[in-house]
Amino acid sequence: MTATVRNNPTSGRPSQRRFLALALLAVSLAGCGSDRQTPAAAQRVENVELGLAIAALPEAFEMAENMGEILRLTAPDVDAGNVEITVGPLQLDGINLVEVVKERRTAFEAEGTYFGNRELMTPYGPAYTTRGELAGPDGAVEVTAVYSLHPDGSDRLMTVTYRYPGGGDSQARVGELLELLGELEAL
Repeated sequence: MTATVRNNPTSGRPSQRRFLALALLAVSLAGCGSDRQTPAAAQRVENVELGLAIAALPEAFEMAENMGEILRLTAPDVDAGNVEITVGPLQLDGINLVEVVKERRTAFEAEGTYFGNRELMTPYGPAYTTRGELAGPDGAVEVTAVYSLHPDGSDRLMTVTYRYPGGGDSQARVGELLELLGELEAL
């Protein structure tokens, strides 16, 4: 049996059979990679003292310390990159996040350069960022922090602070911080 394949010179498109054969070949080749590794299961981190959990620790970070009221992460791909998560005491008269940001701005301006702030919406309410640069022992250190109420809805200030070398890829670092922020939840 002889098969003849003809192109339709007027259409300029491959036949449906040829397209289907190419698609099946691509799908079968995509599954041939025996060297591929299955991604590791996401690590959940809980800190009972802070009443917080990181549902799935983002790949950019590793656990450095999780004891008592201390929750610190490192960013192994970023020289001296680290994150600290803190939770303040219950404030019976509430917390004004805008005032918190104004206070942080004043502190930045007294010690270094203030780059600004933004308002965010999180699953547990509004949050505000500050970003600035301070002088460190090994050069400039950029600090981006997020301030919000605790995810459990209580009037406790939660602060997530990411420190990394200044003058680098700030946009990537802020993206990593926002990914981490999206994984925080109340216990």
